[in-house]
Amino acid sequence: WEARLLSGFVEASAGILDRPWDPAAAERAFDAVIADGVPLRGAYANRGAFRVWNGNHEGAAADFAAALRLCPDDSRTLQNRADLYLRTGRAALALADAEAAIRVDGGNARVLNILGRSRLATGDVPGAREALDAACAADPTFPVARVNRGDLRKAAGDVAGALADYEAALASRPAYAEAWSGRGLI
Repeated sequence: WEARLLSGFVEASAGILDRPWDPAAAERAFDAVIADGVPLRGAYANRGAFRVWNGNHEGAAADFAAALRLCPDDSRTLQNRADLYLRTGRAALALADAEAAIRVDGGNARVLNILGRSRLATGDVPGAREALDAACAADPTFPVARVNRGDLRKAAGDVAGALADYEAALASRPAYAEAWSGRGLI
């Protein structure tokens, strides 16, 4: 099963590896590992992430649920499922997963960022700001949290703070389109 799982990663990463990308081959490779009956959280979690990327949201939700049955405290899978729920308009479910991820890995900037996004989606603007401030403090070079906080600051009328966050995001990832977009809209 290790070789099949590696094959799934290779097929899912083909674009990065400068070779033709075959999404069906990637999914077949993950399917083969799962069909072997090996209770491997990573096979489900990674196939779920791959399915989100390909727009198969219901398949992704099922894979994340299977991964979490095997390892309920996996913060990365909880983050990924929270992101899926945000993408599909299920903010309350996203918040529940983000809060579960925080209980496991509360100092992780990525977990704090998804908590901030989830709180914002449920209307808790002060809570979103608190989580995004914590994400930026936990990893000042994490551009996604910087842009999300910048967007929140801009919406609150704090143009200088928003610009500082967009600039910090660009300092760590100069080609980050979302940071350039936010900066350009000020």
